[in-house]
Amino acid sequence: MMTATVEFGIVPMGGALVAAAGVSVPPPLTPSPVNLLRSSRNPSDASDVRWEQGFAYLPMGNGEMNIDDACAGDNIGVPVDKKGVATFWTPYLLSTKYTCSAMGADLAEHQQRAQGLLDAATPKLLEYELWNGLLTKAAGYQNLYLEQATGVDAYTATSVVEAIAICESYLSQMSYGGRGMIHMPAWVSAYLPAGGMRREGNLILTIRDTIVLPGAGYGHYPASQSGPPVAPTGSFNIYATGITDVRTGPIIPWPEGDVNLALNRATNTVDTRAYRMACASWDGIAFARVATTITL
Repeated sequence: MMTATVEFGIVPMGGALVAAAGVSVPPPLTPSPVNLLRSSRNPSDASDVRWEQGFAYLPMGNGEMNIDDACAGDNIGVPVDKKGVATFWTPYLLSTKYTCSAMGADLAEHQQRAQGLLDAATPKLLEYELWNGLLTKAAGYQNLYLEQATGVDAYTATSVVEAIAICESYLSQMSYGGRGMIHMPAWVSAYLPAGGMRREGNLILTIRDTIVLPGAGYGHYPASQSGPPVAPTGSFNIYATGITDVRTGPIIPWPEGDVNLALNRATNTVDTRAYRMACASWDGIAFARVATTITL
């Protein structure tokens, strides 16, 4: 939550209290260009498809692959570790709130702040739910999430390079051996092998063009929103999946028109909000966890 009580305030400076005037245009928000939204496919569903109500599909990677003798009819099946099933995905609501004093409240400006914050925070919110699945667990959704205890192929590694190698081997063996993604906490990016990675626009890629995503919303956070960030540890998970799809709806401000709807009379503040529907998903065929331990 973003909170500001006044636009002008009194601040200590040199042992004295001085008036501090708010700048007319605050610095813009700048989300990391390497994020789940930009690293994923962004499907354009038909206008009559209401994905916001939930969706499911049978993965295209399902089916048998064989190498056949055209004359004798003999065939050799290409190994496929597992086939996907039709997974149901439940989209969820992302939101932000901006709170300020009711004195001289400018609804249009406050809505812009709430909408701008949601636009910038959308990638991190998507990453947080895809990694932790906190809402999925609390609401009983069927959505897959990276840290779930079951339904994931488990491996171990003693270096980031080994973990990436395991992910690449795993992705090449799954189904038709298509392109995939490797997900990791943001700080692990400092340990990526320089010789085996490259940057193309907003994508970090391996030699095989696997997308590597050190997401800002990936990893462990303190139990309290007010707690300090958790320092990196030598034990963490890296995940391999198919390419993710991210669907996002339009950002909707609240309230629309009547500032009194947002007025909190108990605190004499105005709460403006912004909402959007969203969902990060993948076909579920490739899903591996590499428990990695390194010396920092």
